[in-house]
Amino acid sequence: MAFGFLFDLVEHTLVVHGTESRIGAFPLGEHAAHLVVMAGMVLVLAGVVIQGSHMARNGSRPSRSFDHRRDLDAIR
Repeated sequence: MAFGFLFDLVEHTLVVHGTESRIGAFPLGEHAAHLVVMAGMVLVLAGVVIQGSHMARNGSRPSRSFDHRRDLDAIR
């Protein structure tokens, strides 16, 4: 994702798109930069979902300073 953001920044600020073919209002290079950013976002989201499913399957939970299960035990 970081590479995609850098690519997008360079395409929007440093590259001159005078003679490049356009799709809609944007040059082809800017569309390619946006595609790279979107692909990175999808990969990061997939990694988060996969990591979350592994944590749920293993029964591990993120550490919390306040555990709600102890409160439920105290009420019973």
